[in-house]
Amino acid sequence: MLYAYEQKSKGKKTLIFNNGINTSKLVHETFHNAGYDVKHLDNTNSDNERREIIQWFKHTPNAILTSVGILTTGFDEPTVDTIILNRATKSLTLYHQMIGRGSRVLPNKKEFTVIDMGNNAARFGLWNTPIDWYAIFKSPDFYLQNIVDDEEIERQFRYLMPEELKEKF
Repeated sequence: MLYAYEQKSKGKKTLIFNNGINTSKLVHETFHNAGYDVKHLDNTNSDNERREIIQWFKHTPNAILTSVGILTTGFDEPTVDTIILNRATKSLTLYHQMIGRGSRVLPNKKEFTVIDMGNNAARFGLWNTPIDWYAIFKSPDFYLQNIVDDEEIERQFRYLMPEELKEKF
């Protein structure tokens, strides 16, 4: 994840969604040890800590905030440039909610970056792919049965290691 961040979004305000508190804390430690301005937020933080961390994130240009299940809804910080999905989900709604944190528009912000470490785009398609919500609500069981599962994603996956990464080996 650190390599992906450094290649695609270094120096950009980044919000990382993790699958658990321990994972988020390890991500925090990894980025902190690499010299980045990073904080961790989860549901064990007090209300005051949450406010302080969110204010820090809002006012720190290159901030990295690693979190667990707390900023998916009701959080609006338009200056987020990068979303890192360090988790998988089978919820199309959650997928869009997480990515939506980066899709806020500002006059000088025309794009944002998504780094998907959980194969969510392979499962659901790119976040801006049109969705037939009517069909999903009309036949939810059909929709759920046809979500691409992890085994199929892994069977189809072919990783091409970038040359600069190969050189490190």
